Amino acid sequence: MLKKNFFLTSEYLLADYYPKTSIDTEVILRNVANDIKRSQEHLIFQVKKRETEGKFPVVKPVLYWA
Repeated sequence: MLKKNFFLTSEYLLADYYPKTSIDTEVILRNVANDIKRSQEHLIFQVKKRETEGKFPVVKPVLYWA
């Protein structure tokens, strides 16, 4: 659910559902959430790195509107 951006559903499961059960899925969800956060932080780092190095490609529109 986290990978599909259902953050509120995931938050509900972590805060309300799993503490009431003995399912170890909470650990799995936390690992997935940490993995997503790590991926996002890496992407932000790469963008900022390219920005400081001036290595952004020049993007031009395919069609020019009249």
